[in-house]
Amino acid sequence: MHERVLIVDDNEDVRRILALRFALAGFEVRDAADGRAGLAALRAGSWDLVLLDLVMPELDGFEFLAELQDAPEEPPPVVVITQYDDALYRQRALALGAAQYVGKSSALDRAFPGAVRDWVQELKAQRASLAR
Repeated sequence: MHERVLIVDDNEDVRRILALRFALAGFEVRDAADGRAGLAALRAGSWDLVLLDLVMPELDGFEFLAELQDAPEEPPPVVVITQYDDALYRQRALALGAAQYVGKSSALDRAFPGAVRDWVQELKAQRASLAR
């Protein structure tokens, strides 16, 4: 079974590159161009991972994360992908529930999807063992 990733980023080129690389790494991929569309997609499906930009129209990444805190069910892990290597942004995103904070240049690296796939599979195995 393929892991499912939702890519939420307003930059079409970034979404396209990430979608291709994650699909080649074996993920089922869906994308959204802003936070509002991303929340709608998240609520409409079951996801193993969300890749989230911070600066977007309609609903930015911080607002997206805040909305997830009010969700009745546990959301999938969210990896923030951003061009802002800022300690305050990092701290705020992690405080709002992001699992990781990654620079866009690292996220666009060819090795990133494979590393993320391994991490997601490890998280799923941990959750399954806790459920037993």
